[in-house]
Amino acid sequence: IDILLMKALQSKVNLIPIIGKADILTPSELKEFKARINKELAENNINVYRFPTDDRITAAKNLEMNERIPFAVVSSAEEEVINKQLCRVRKYPWGTVVVDDDLHCEFMQFREMLLRSNLYDLILSTHNRFYEQYRISRFKKSGF
Repeated sequence: IDILLMKALQSKVNLIPIIGKADILTPSELKEFKARINKELAENNINVYRFPTDDRITAAKNLEMNERIPFAVVSSAEEEVINKQLCRVRKYPWGTVVVDDDLHCEFMQFREMLLRSNLYDLILSTHNRFYEQYRISRFKKSGF
C-alpha cells in the first residue's frame, strides 16, 4: 500500500482499495493480506469509500461487501470461449483464471457493487464531499 499517496488523495477523491493480480495469492495469503491492508488503513487514519448502509433494501448486501474491502481482483484483455460463453481469462501453464468467475476473484462483485448498485451514491458523495470542498477553496483563493 502506498500510504503517502493515499493520505494525499483521501481529501480529494473517494478511495476504493483493491488487490490487483489477486490470483497469485492462496486463499489464506489473501485473507492475511486483506487484514494487513485494513490494519494499515486504520492505523494511518485513511478513509476509504464504504458502500452505504442506511437504505434497508441494500444495507445487508452493502455491509457484507464493505467487509470484503479491499476487493481481490484479476483482470485480462485476453478472451476465450468457455462453456459456449466468451470470457475474459488469464492463462498460466498450470491453468486458466476466469475473471468473471466468483470462485477465482471478486471482480464481478466489485463491479456489481460499484457500477450497478452504488454508482449514484458514489457520484453524490464525490460531488458533495470533494467537489464542494474544491469549489469553496477555489472561491476563497480568487477572493470571493
